[in-house]
Amino acid sequence: MMHTKTNKITDIFGPDGILAGCLPGFEHRSGQEKMAGAVLDVLIHEGRLLVEAGTGIGKTLAYLVPAALSGRRVVIATGTKNLQDQILSKEVPFLQKHLFPELAVVCLKGKKNYLCLHKWKHLQMQSDIPFSEQLDLWPRLNAWIAETKTGDRAELPWLPDKHPLWNDISSSAEQCLGSACTEAEACYINILRKEAARADIIVVNHHLFFSDMVVRDSGYGEVIPRHEAVVFDEAHHIEDVATTYLGYSVSAHRLSDLIRDAEKEMNTGPPASKTKLACLKKLAQLRERVETFFNLLPVTEGRVNIRRPLDREPVLGPLQEAITRQLAEQGRAMEDLSAKDEVAPLSRRFFDIARDMAAIATMEDTNMIYWLEKKERSVVLAASPLDVTSAFQAKLYSHLPAFVFTSATLTVKGNFDFYKSRVGLDEETIELNIPSPFDYARQTLLYIPKNIPEPQSPVFCAAISREIETILDASSGRALVLFTSYRNMQEVYHIIKDRLPFPLLMQGEKPRPVLLELFQRDVHSVLLATNSFWEGIDVPGESLSCVIIDKLPFGVPSDPVMKGRIDWLSRQGKNPFSDYQLPLAVLSLRQGIGRLIRSKNDRGLLAILDVRTLKRGYGVTFLQSLPQTRLTHNLEEVRRFFLSAPSP
Repeated sequence: MMHTKTNKITDIFGPDGILAGCLPGFEHRSGQEKMAGAVLDVLIHEGRLLVEAGTGIGKTLAYLVPAALSGRRVVIATGTKNLQDQILSKEVPFLQKHLFPELAVVCLKGKKNYLCLHKWKHLQMQSDIPFSEQLDLWPRLNAWIAETKTGDRAELPWLPDKHPLWNDISSSAEQCLGSACTEAEACYINILRKEAARADIIVVNHHLFFSDMVVRDSGYGEVIPRHEAVVFDEAHHIEDVATTYLGYSVSAHRLSDLIRDAEKEMNTGPPASKTKLACLKKLAQLRERVETFFNLLPVTEGRVNIRRPLDREPVLGPLQEAITRQLAEQGRAMEDLSAKDEVAPLSRRFFDIARDMAAIATMEDTNMIYWLEKKERSVVLAASPLDVTSAFQAKLYSHLPAFVFTSATLTVKGNFDFYKSRVGLDEETIELNIPSPFDYARQTLLYIPKNIPEPQSPVFCAAISREIETILDASSGRALVLFTSYRNMQEVYHIIKDRLPFPLLMQGEKPRPVLLELFQRDVHSVLLATNSFWEGIDVPGESLSCVIIDKLPFGVPSDPVMKGRIDWLSRQGKNPFSDYQLPLAVLSLRQGIGRLIRSKNDRGLLAILDVRTLKRGYGVTFLQSLPQTRLTHNLEEVRRFFLSAPSP
């Protein structure tokens, strides 16, 4: 058993270590042992560590064990809730059983993931239930609430995603009443936070971590209990997540929720007074103005830059100013109308949105990119920072002594320079690049066609459809086909759907987990997908023997945030393409490729159907960043590669 941090990493990870004796199928991996030693050293002696750990290293244990040994309270911040759940359900029980029986680990998620007892009880008291289809769910929910210890939505696989009921019984950070809530003592989140304050390791996701960073900086308190070190897993995501939390946004949906909650508060309790009735009338007027304003915004589908301050627009300007003024007035009115503590968060929401709306409309902060987006059910006004490095240095690195950043994809052409420049890490940062233990030269083949139109050609989709058909015939299906756009995916799908003898699945037809289950269950199936499937998919074995990528995954240069950063880099005299766009695309491609080989027994083909990889000078950067494997331009060699493997 392990009890103190003085036990050496080798005693655990070495060829004859504890893992070798208790982990079925354990193989000593020198890279895992090396990573664990480096992580422990940084956690104990402080500093910043960058670790690229290739697929198969076992990096989760390589940071969890040092975190347990370090004697510090360590936050593990993951890119996805799936990895959070995996750590809690798989790695932690293993560590507690074999290494650290006293190890205390708590998982924290955002408020929206937990049942809000206050809202649940209020909903039960309503005479009419908002959605009639919810009636048959009451017995199941009541049974769950009677036995759940966490209130975590993840315990309800039978409740469909985006079901309206969950919105009625959960609370966002804005809606939470905090200490004023009558259910504060029984609140699942409050109980979890008390446990986390005593825990050795706290597992969160990136979104909650950066939300906590912003809350701390605002002086409103903290979301995550005090800690001394952070390990960022899937660390290639943190710039994007931080960009969201270091900016601000106002959506039609956010305003609609606020007005609805305020009306609900006005209608609660004794019969409405004249003052309350007047307030309700003003809220109705505010709703009308908000609807008019968002309907007038010049936006089609997708994200576009705001060209000039909205407060200078002849129609939108006066309307925006009226809404901002009324939001502030309503915030003060809510304070005056009720002495109840639980109204304070509601009042603060009016002030916060008024502040955000004014900041976006005036566009006075030159370090922000201003944009708007039309979504399926809402329109969003937003501001995003041009650069997160100064915020990281001021709000993150100066507050904690130890940081670890790890992912399978942090380097471009073998170095960390690009990543360090994006997240503000200096030359004192320790760097460790641990290659995958898999034999890519033996296990994989890379196919890039020479004679195919470039992606901008109008016949590109028709040409790659023929290539895809030929490859799938050779691979007997068993393929994940990744696209950089929905348009290309749908066009190729309609071309090949009646010409394949294999089951063809496409993103959007069914929920993501269902698609992945079908794909893995039917060995010969083919799955067509876009960006959300480029990473986080773990399908070892025959079901995924081929990854086909339609084109190099460059970001859309017209995207407001990307365009803003391109212009900003140009003003600094830098080359936006080589310094930003190209490295981003390389990391994205490496993520897509990472889906192919998930174990030492996997074998597969990687196909990149973009001749620019061969014809353009920057293609060398992509090729030099890929695992060392054989390259072919010959489809006959592709056929021989699959014929040389045992049939599934």
